[in-house]
Amino acid sequence: MASTTLLSRQHEVRRPGDSFHTEALVTPLATKRRIACLCISALLVVVVPLVRGITAGEFDPLSDEPTHAATGLFFADFFFHMPLAHPVSYTYLYYAQYPALGLIHWPPLFHLVEGVFFLAFGPSTATARLAVLFFALLGCFAWFQIVRRLQNSWAAAVSTALLGVSPGMLGLERAVMLEIPSLSLCLAAIYFWIDYLKSERSRPLYCFALLTGLALLTKQQSAYLLLFCLLTLLAQRKWALLFRANARRALVMSLLLLAPFYVLSLAFHWQTVSRHIIGQSLPGMSAFTYYPAAIPQQLGWPVLLLSALGIVTAWWWDRRENAVLMLLWLLACYLTLSFLSAREPRYSIYWIPPWVYFAVAPLFLGGAATRRRVAGAIAGGFLLLTYVLSAWRNPRPLVAGYEALAQTIAARDESGGLLLFDGEGPADFIFYLRASDPGRRYVVLRKALYVTRITKEFGSAELIQTRDELERLIDGYGIRYIVISEMPAFDFDIQKTLREVLASPRFKLVKKVPIESSAPRWKGRNLLLYENDRVAPRTERTLTLRMLTLDWDIVVPLEDLGIRRGTSHRLTQ
Repeated sequence: MASTTLLSRQHEVRRPGDSFHTEALVTPLATKRRIACLCISALLVVVVPLVRGITAGEFDPLSDEPTHAATGLFFADFFFHMPLAHPVSYTYLYYAQYPALGLIHWPPLFHLVEGVFFLAFGPSTATARLAVLFFALLGCFAWFQIVRRLQNSWAAAVSTALLGVSPGMLGLERAVMLEIPSLSLCLAAIYFWIDYLKSERSRPLYCFALLTGLALLTKQQSAYLLLFCLLTLLAQRKWALLFRANARRALVMSLLLLAPFYVLSLAFHWQTVSRHIIGQSLPGMSAFTYYPAAIPQQLGWPVLLLSALGIVTAWWWDRRENAVLMLLWLLACYLTLSFLSAREPRYSIYWIPPWVYFAVAPLFLGGAATRRRVAGAIAGGFLLLTYVLSAWRNPRPLVAGYEALAQTIAARDESGGLLLFDGEGPADFIFYLRASDPGRRYVVLRKALYVTRITKEFGSAELIQTRDELERLIDGYGIRYIVISEMPAFDFDIQKTLREVLASPRFKLVKKVPIESSAPRWKGRNLLLYENDRVAPRTERTLTLRMLTLDWDIVVPLEDLGIRRGTSHRLTQ
């Protein structure tokens, strides 16, 4: 049985021969140093495969990565200009110029932090990945503290390193997505919740309330924390804690933190949010088998088998409150994620930590015999080494081409103007064009031909149907440059019409940039830059963006877009 209770001591103390470290025979200072060395070592094991190739490639055009990056760059620009007197009009103008933001669809916390990183280090793919790495290390540190308090420092170090290099974590730690930031904040929140359950002091409760609010301001799936809290209170028969004054204050703190975003999101974005999160019907049987089926791929079979064995035998090797805590963690994630209509394998990241706990903790039992301790150390070390080598050999997915084309356009014409884009990865192109164009000379027309409600499945509208309408659009806005991507199929007929128009003598192909990728689907595909040889004088005075996610369209004067061209030397490093 594990030798420590739930958050029972500030410093670990063992009986001689009790564990891999004999804390009872060393000074508290030496104990702190050993714990710090183990924690730093575990974090270094995680960092090494993550920084490898961090500057290589670009964002995945078919994921949410480029939109998260573009939204973070918006906040960097916002922080630099600080338009506090007119934040809404600033946002409208920015979106009209760079229509690739997820301001209401996704909570804003990660984008805010990412914006700070862009201000400090400049807008680039590597900078965005550094922001995710920051959260990954924060989450690993929180997990180390949780396992150290429940078990011991060796179990904490190995489980932390293993968590960081597990297949489900590794892919998201390398991507600019919201799962790692939200999971990290959830882990920190759970650490303080466990502390509160043991001590019943107000300080950890307030820390938990703050971190839970921040987690929900990063991604909605963090809501499993609420069910986890209720289940643990029920299991420990501590319902009375809900009715204390400090619980009411903590609740008010969280609500005040969450209210601005969620009130705005539900008021103006309810239809899209309901389809994406809640769905239109109750979940069927497939919803409750979805995430269990994804676990082998997320954990790998060695960890999964050890986890299953650890769960079955937990009554023998673990304290009851610790095992129940981790099992309720699994249950809270399973129920919350299964009932949400948006289901993807990456969402199973939220219950990877307790699986890793059950796999690693039995290998480092506090009261085990010497031979068993050595065998556990060898098994844990071999398991970790296997996963680290796999993480090192597993290359970072590569996609490149959008940045090169954006840099070509930015360097080609100092006059700027309106630029029409159609193809896959519009947010990729928009991010790199903004990063390459500190003078903000170009306005990207991405929503001139058709619009979608996040995805076509949620709703769409074709704004132009004929070739004549398309040519009037090009002439009315005085469009000189048009960028398209080669696509295997079109979602709208006007996309095919656009390519027919570009084949006419009026347009010439000035640049073909191959899309380099390790994925077979991009093989032989190119980004194409066309120039209009007969640019007509601009007659349009306003730019209208059809908004399916709002109850109104965004209409901005083109003159205002010209006035809004600002430069930030810090954003062009």
